[in-house]
Amino acid sequence: MSVPRPLKGRQCEAGKCLKSRGSPVEPLGLSTVTYDASTHTVTYTRRDGTVAGSFPANNITNRTSNGSSPNGTFNRVGLNAHPESDANGPYGSHGIITFDVPGRTGMGLHSGRADRGAQNHPTLGCIRTTDAAMEAVRELERTDSATSMNVINNDPNAFRQGT
Repeated sequence: MSVPRPLKGRQCEAGKCLKSRGSPVEPLGLSTVTYDASTHTVTYTRRDGTVAGSFPANNITNRTSNGSSPNGTFNRVGLNAHPESDANGPYGSHGIITFDVPGRTGMGLHSGRADRGAQNHPTLGCIRTTDAAMEAVRELERTDSATSMNVINNDPNAFRQGT
């Protein structure tokens, strides 16, 4: 497989290409999910660099976790549907998309705890979003599956909540 060359008006640095307007484009033409802790959003970017959606999200952890998700780019591992869970369950109605985060297991993107603050409810390190957001992400996944998650602007020393 050959790596696509950047199109006119794009620069490539550190494995990412930037369109002239500054939005990231995956050089292999693969879709990505980006969690930005400074804006508390998850953004789904299609392989062509267009934003498919941006959703509220957070990475609040509880005291028994190994801490928040580290900054970096993490390859997708898979999907665990968690059919036993609903919007108020630990993973929400649409399961968890897991990513390979070094030194951690089962890290990913999910919803859940709608009755306890949704995306603002603590996790064991995962990025939590709303159930409506995960429904939209799972719909996007049908035709344009994300192959990695970027975590940016996350503070590894962030306050941990809960018990």
